[in-house]
Amino acid sequence: MKLSTRSTYGLRALSCLARQFPEGLSLGEIAETEKISLKYLEAIFAILKKEGLVTSTKGAGGGYKLAKAPHKINVWEALRPLEKTLPEGSCQGSAGRKNYCKPGCCAVGTMLAEVQKSVQGKLEQYTLKDLFAKEKSI
Repeated sequence: MKLSTRSTYGLRALSCLARQFPEGLSLGEIAETEKISLKYLEAIFAILKKEGLVTSTKGAGGGYKLAKAPHKINVWEALRPLEKTLPEGSCQGSAGRKNYCKPGCCAVGTMLAEVQKSVQGKLEQYTLKDLFAKEKSI
């Protein structure tokens, strides 16, 4: 499974916040630590905030914090709003018509639904705390 740059950077930034939990960080601090463009992080964090994964405080000393403890945010929950290419449980169907085929009506749709469920289930098993723990062991 290949993740987009947005998803990879988003997970890295969330892991950075997990290291600081319950405190937060400015986007500038995250950008510097993770070597990610500040402008790109602003777009990512707009999505994460809209999804309720992070909260923000304005002004001097402001920044972003995780909305919940790192062990309560799973990787699927973090990736879903960022990743546009997560597996879907449908195929293109006949003549290229999108969503023509639904899971259960053909073998391809059924297989893709099973793959999506498997990937989602695995990603739900990992939390931001797990990502942070893996970073410490590298």
